[in-house]
Amino acid sequence: MLLDNVDVFNEVYKPKGLTEKDYEKDKESLEHVITLTSLEEPPIYVPSSYILKYPDDSAIRYEHIVLSCSLGALPTSVSEQLQQLIDVVEAAASDLTGAEKVTVTLSTAPSTNAITVEQHRVAERNRISRIKRRETEHAANIKLTEENTQLKIIIKDLEDKIISLSGGNP
Repeated sequence: MLLDNVDVFNEVYKPKGLTEKDYEKDKESLEHVITLTSLEEPPIYVPSSYILKYPDDSAIRYEHIVLSCSLGALPTSVSEQLQQLIDVVEAAASDLTGAEKVTVTLSTAPSTNAITVEQHRVAERNRISRIKRRETEHAANIKLTEENTQLKIIIKDLEDKIISLSGGNP
């Protein structure tokens, strides 16, 4: 500030109620003027001799994060059928982020756009034809596990028959 010809006493010390003696003492001790900045407030100038300690910047900042997904305008009845989607999104969000508790909330907004019955039939036919997944991963896993159990029983039965037919020698 001195190199930029700033009157440090009048700009920094005097507005804070400090004396010229305070200023001269800090100047002799080669104290610095620290600038504290903020996005919301104007800068604050503080003589370093008045700073007891510097902030601990090792703290990790946390935020409450909300992820939204707009599905666009759909028939009201679809919102009653979204539990599977909610379950999938909750599981995926937890799996991908490691978040302990993921809560998906269904929100709807009224629409002033009403469509005719024929427009609805066409829109529904098109929407339903675009659906790629019709069962959850959990349901598919249960189905495959049951199928695997049945196949193991069949394999064991066939092995037993082979052993029986070969006179007890596999």
